[in-house]
Amino acid sequence: MRSSESALDSDVARDSSLLEARAHDAVGERVEPEVAPLEATHRDLEHALVGRIAERVVPPRVVTAAFVLGLLGAPLAYLLFARLPVPRIDAGYAALIAAGLLVGVGTRYGSGCTSGHGVCGLARLSPRSLAATACFMASGFATVFVIRHLFNL
Repeated sequence: MRSSESALDSDVARDSSLLEARAHDAVGERVEPEVAPLEATHRDLEHALVGRIAERVVPPRVVTAAFVLGLLGAPLAYLLFARLPVPRIDAGYAALIAAGLLVGVGTRYGSGCTSGHGVCGLARLSPRSLAATACFMASGFATVFVIRHLFNL
């Protein structure tokens, strides 16, 4: 029984370290996961343990099926209460491609996406993410002001 407990403890520590590394990576801070983090809290270990148990109890195919069911079922559930909105895009293909490329360049230049910095980074109280989010927001405000008030579009 001892060997299985130590193996589980080792798995929990490894999973906790990987989760921490993924959280850092989500905001563009590349860190290598440690083998056994010394500063892992009891709560971190509990979450990793619950994940490991759920992984063994619920097969990955069931999780995938639930995801696909939710993805397809959400619009159908919405139809019970209202009509689906018709998307309208007032830009041509060239503008959409240029916008996608600019988003990709900005994500690379900003060391992470706006969601990663704004959600994960701010939750971690990362100064880098605070600065990045402030820049994203200021750029958005300035863009809207220029387009609406200077170009009258």
